Amino acid sequence: MTPKEVAKLADDWWSARAKRLASKKKTDALEEIERALKNKLTAALEQEKITSIGGKKVLVTLKDVKKPAVGDWSKLYDYIRETDSFDLLQKRLLESAVAARWEEHQEIPGVYAMELKELSYSAKK
Repeated sequence: MTPKEVAKLADDWWSARAKRLASKKKTDALEEIERALKNKLTAALEQEKITSIGGKKVLVTLKDVKKPAVGDWSKLYDYIRETDSFDLLQKRLLESAVAARWEEHQEIPGVYAMELKELSYSAKK
């Protein structure tokens, strides 16, 4: 590719990114409205002691579900180590925690710095 073609590619990428971010902003706003309506609906069903109701477009049912929550991390970590149950955890590093340790020149066994290419940019006015 010529430098001119690469420059156009950069502009095309920038335009596509701007469109995506504008769309995301609209989607985020709609998601907030959806979340507020869902919370209001849930509260109304609970207040009126209704477990199921249908409108013209949808039938909704309020049900009790159980989701895991940790009350004592030390006990959980002990259990995981004793039973080799690491599948209970998500396997990903918190990049900010690793970066903080690396800034202090601490080594973390089993962790290395993976080299990636990343674009940096500054918008022209």
